[in-house]
Amino acid sequence: MDVQYHFNGDLVLQVNLGGPLTIETNRRMLQFAETVASANIPGIQSIIPAMTSFSIKYEPRKVGITELISHLQQLQRHIGESPSIASKRVVVPVAFSEKYGLDIPYIQEKTGLGVEEMVERMTRKPFHVYMLGFIAGLPYMGEIDPELRLPRRATPRIEVAKGSIAIANELTNIYTESSPGGWHVIGWTPMATFDIDAAIPTIVQAGDEVLFKEISTSEAEQWDTNKQREWDETWNPSLLKSQDF
Repeated sequence: MDVQYHFNGDLVLQVNLGGPLTIETNRRMLQFAETVASANIPGIQSIIPAMTSFSIKYEPRKVGITELISHLQQLQRHIGESPSIASKRVVVPVAFSEKYGLDIPYIQEKTGLGVEEMVERMTRKPFHVYMLGFIAGLPYMGEIDPELRLPRRATPRIEVAKGSIAIANELTNIYTESSPGGWHVIGWTPMATFDIDAAIPTIVQAGDEVLFKEISTSEAEQWDTNKQREWDETWNPSLLKSQDF
């Protein structure tokens, strides 16, 4: 495994696995980051994973940079080519309609796909969660069907609604909060995937899989906590187990 170490100032070390973004590279990075976290190396304050790299914030008075890199080089020997990481599948209900999918007409124009064809390509397989970032718990997921791949919007929107499902290049995401955004909005989910007051705020974690399942606009608009529990009992029982404590 080709690992490169880069300094980001005198308090942060970036560990970069390099190469193109693939699910296997991402999994190796996540396994490496988990291995480092479990090693309890003195002086490490936090570990922040990205897509093919992770950053380590450390206290230089407790661990020198040479010593830290030596620890990491010992640990990287345990990272296999087919890494195993803790993960789960989360099924997310999505309304794919022009009412919520603001960019559906544009996507149709650029791809030549009808709405049913778009939905089929967005729901045919689960997406791998590469990382969380940008805003609270927003998952960067891929890869979407090649026929749906479009560059980001030339002009970002000032506000994209919470729950919006959007696409750009080979990735898709879920806007966990209302925020500015430059991706193409293709649908909307009434399912909250981020709760700042929860013990674990994000129900989707890096390394997980997200499967979109189509629901009607009327179903989405009538969504409530009871409907969400029914949905999870059917599709996401592991989420209910994690909440029963």
